Amino acid sequence: MIETPINILREELGKIVTHINDVKTQASIITAAANAGLNDAKVLLTHKTDEKKFLYNAVIISAYGAFERYIESLLDEYIEKQGKLLIKFSLFNSKIQNNYVDNWKLLHKNLQYKKYAALNEKDLVTNLYDVICRGKGCVKPECYYKPNGNYNSKTILEVFQSIGIDNANIKEYCKIPEEDVLTLSYETIVNNVDEIIERRHVIAHTTGKIDDILDGDILLLYISYLKLYAEALSDCLNDRLIDIFWLGMKDKRSIIQADNSMNSAQVLVFKNVHGVQFTKNQRVTICMPKGTYPRYKIVKIEEIRIIKKTGDKVKEVQRLVPK
Repeated sequence: MIETPINILREELGKIVTHINDVKTQASIITAAANAGLNDAKVLLTHKTDEKKFLYNAVIISAYGAFERYIESLLDEYIEKQGKLLIKFSLFNSKIQNNYVDNWKLLHKNLQYKKYAALNEKDLVTNLYDVICRGKGCVKPECYYKPNGNYNSKTILEVFQSIGIDNANIKEYCKIPEEDVLTLSYETIVNNVDEIIERRHVIAHTTGKIDDILDGDILLLYISYLKLYAEALSDCLNDRLIDIFWLGMKDKRSIIQADNSMNSAQVLVFKNVHGVQFTKNQRVTICMPKGTYPRYKIVKIEEIRIIKKTGDKVKEVQRLVPK
């Protein structure tokens, strides 16, 4: 499972949210002090517009920077973990097999970018030999970075396609909070994430005065949208990894398919457990019922309840042993 990138992003976005809220609190304190006649506070109030602009710039640039690092670290872990599951380059998706040399060339051409500082030509050449000539699965994730960044939703889908994910329906993985399901759509989330990236581009590359500055409350909304979208991307790639694992382990007894789910998929129902052994507190991989996203779950069994035959009472057991 890929966990580190999204955890780091949550932490970084959390710090940005704290900063926005701190600035709002400071503004209230300054206003109260100015109204009480404190001269220094009155001076600070005259800087209110500039402070709002600096906050806006800092939040947009910091949020996008955290998001770009997240996308590339997500790619790192996905491709590296995929390599450990598949081992051989010939087992990788045909898209990766067909485009790896061209992407490797592009990476070699762009080694001057700071994001590739840890790479050197000798290691790159060795990697190409190992992958193409020796058939190893040690694919370099950096081959799939965008040198100039700007990871909007369209670019991210293009990156996904280049690593063999052609039907990445990210929408299915987006967990909109229950209180927002009637007013917030996936499309709104994506549009606002793309707007963050466009606003960052304007700040970084446009001269002159920026008139369209968002206030703290709107910035907080944008950060929440960025987090929801990032979590959806993480869940999607995790699903793909577990799918590779599932297909490779389909004959193993430790993997079965759920027939139904209840209570937000926390309770799983199995009709056929012939030949399968479960023990309480065991970790298992579950393929969820069709139409459930994520498609797979790795869970610890907290309770086992069985009905031996129709009409019997439900019985809680510590272990399910096939007969």
